[in-house]
Amino acid sequence: MKKVILTGVMLVAFAAAHAQNTATLNQNGNYQTGVQQQTGALQNSTITQTKGTSVNTGNFAGTYQTGTLANTAAINQKDGSQGNRAGLTQTGGGNGATINQNGGALGTSGSAMSPPAANAINQVGDGNYAGIAQTGSGNTGVVIDQNNLSRKNSSEIWQNGNNNANTTTNQSGNSAGNFAEVLQGYSARTTTGTASTGSKATVQQTGGSATESSDNNQTRVIQSGSGQIATTKQNAGGGNDSFSNKTKTTQEGSSHKATTEQNAGGLGDSFFNEATILQVGTTGGHTATVMQSDRSSGNKATVDQSGTTQVALVEQLGSALGSSADNMATITQTGANNNGYVSQSKYSQFNTADMTQSGSGNKGEIYQEDDATYNKSKSTQSGTNGIAFIYQGIGQSYAKAEIKQSGAANQAYIGQDRGGDGDGNGTGNQATIDQLTTGSNNIATMYQGDYDVVPGITVSKDNTSLVTQRGSTNYVDIWQAGSKNTSTISQTGDKNRVQGIAGGVYGYDNEAKQFGTSNTLLINQTSAIGGMGHTASVEQVGIGNTGVMTQTDN
Repeated sequence: MKKVILTGVMLVAFAAAHAQNTATLNQNGNYQTGVQQQTGALQNSTITQTKGTSVNTGNFAGTYQTGTLANTAAINQKDGSQGNRAGLTQTGGGNGATINQNGGALGTSGSAMSPPAANAINQVGDGNYAGIAQTGSGNTGVVIDQNNLSRKNSSEIWQNGNNNANTTTNQSGNSAGNFAEVLQGYSARTTTGTASTGSKATVQQTGGSATESSDNNQTRVIQSGSGQIATTKQNAGGGNDSFSNKTKTTQEGSSHKATTEQNAGGLGDSFFNEATILQVGTTGGHTATVMQSDRSSGNKATVDQSGTTQVALVEQLGSALGSSADNMATITQTGANNNGYVSQSKYSQFNTADMTQSGSGNKGEIYQEDDATYNKSKSTQSGTNGIAFIYQGIGQSYAKAEIKQSGAANQAYIGQDRGGDGDGNGTGNQATIDQLTTGSNNIATMYQGDYDVVPGITVSKDNTSLVTQRGSTNYVDIWQAGSKNTSTISQTGDKNRVQGIAGGVYGYDNEAKQFGTSNTLLINQTSAIGGMGHTASVEQVGIGNTGVMTQTDN
């Protein structure tokens, strides 16, 4: 990556001023060089490099302002801007900065037809380069625009100080091959330190109109401090694709919010995109959202959060015209009272979801549904009072779902339904709940087959479910409807129970039931010597079912 922030000064055009001075430089043509330098407060600098009705190519502009208060700077290399370079540095506080390298009515921004000659720093090659560096507090209105058929452009914004806000990079309009970087507080390049409070960073690399795509773009946002918001959009237009885009957002501190969108249009595809959000904080509420939807395939989403009261949401959805397939979603949350949510739905196939939560009071939900096949879900929780929920439903077949929980008073739920595809099969699903450590009052619930089906009709077959509980006074709720299903329950510890029957037969109360033919139910309960004994009340309805119950004291 070529460096955009400029450290040297070529004084081809020079303006040095003190308080309340204005410098304006206009250049018409290609391969122009313009530099302005200002020192003091309330300085205004404008450099404009255009070429009338022709494509604007190979220009260099640099503005350097040193002061204490409210300086503004603008560099315009617009209207068919190709192969231009702009660098702008400001020290002090309350500054505003804008770089405009739009394509405009003359066409593409970036991606020159032939590489221009060397400019003030390096050979430019394809694409425009824009960089803004600010040191100080209270800077606002920092904008880089590289829009209109944006191709192979690069932008960098570096800010160090408190209360910088409204930092925006736009590389939109059939956006392809662009790179955008926002460093608020710095953590690389020239490094500098942590301060960046109440900042907001927005990067847009979108298709724009209904016929435009977003592809092969890259974004990196790093924010240090508290109360920050980072938004990255790499969406396609209404009828086109978002593909091969990559974005990474890193936030440190508290009360952050990060949103990444890599959606196709309603008639397009979202595929081979990658999104990563890392959030670190000890207090407050972080929120991370990743959306890779509309015929989503081959996408990867990773969210890693540490702290308390975190929320993570990942959506990788199909559409009415296509599936959600071969996607991967990973959520890791460390701390208490966290919420994780993954949806890989609408004709969901070959998707993988993995959620890991440590701490108490966490909740994790995974959905893979709508004519769903060959999906895998795993939820791992360590701590107490956790809730893990996996639903693979509506035409679900060949699915694998696994929940592992360690601690006490946890709840685990897996549902694998038959659905609305009409073939009546939920073939070869596997569901496992393992409540690992010796804990009490854990609840495990497992459903395979349509919950509302008329008993006796084969709706789900060849499914297996396994529940393992260690500890005391644990509870299991099992429902299987169909044929050749196998359910295995193992409980180790005193006062174990598996509920069932009560009203009996077709009633739903106190569920522990198998409906259908040739099903197998295996229950193994081991209680400590001196325990109150074991309770297993199980109901099987149908033909050729097998039930084996073993109860022992150690």
